[in-house]
Amino acid sequence: MSSIRPLSRIRLLTLALLLVMAPPALADWRRDYLDGVEAHEQGNAAEVRRLMTSALDGRVEPSPSLALVGVRRRPYVPQLYLGLAEAAGGNCAAARNWLQDSQLVGVLGALPEEAARRNAALDRCTAADAAIAARTTPAPEPTPAPVPTPAPSTPDAPVAQGA
Repeated sequence: MSSIRPLSRIRLLTLALLLVMAPPALADWRRDYLDGVEAHEQGNAAEVRRLMTSALDGRVEPSPSLALVGVRRRPYVPQLYLGLAEAAGGNCAAARNWLQDSQLVGVLGALPEEAARRNAALDRCTAADAAIAARTTPAPEPTPAPVPTPAPSTPDAPVAQGA
């Protein structure tokens, strides 16, 4: 006869089942991140936004090297991909918000390729903002040419008296 009581067996089975099911649930943010990178490569900004936002729900801190699948390590920078998607869509305010994230900027010091992509997106936004400002800034009013004032009139020659 077994020394484990029936209720304990149920608890053990429940615990084992939870442990087996937990890794996929915990790994969802990793899958969302990898799918988001793929969506970025395909130019699907809406999908990048959805997937990277979901990845951030699982892990906020960027990393220059994180094991995402097995032992293969790669950068984890969802803020970068969100910023690139916003910049591509012309939403430079949101792009700057993501691309200037202090945690991201710190990690990009170890990732020169990703840092260059970030800087290029920020440069495009700066150029776009300048173009918008140039179109919306009214041209200065032309200064009217000064109107010449007539010279004071000279009095007629004096009339001789006593003539």
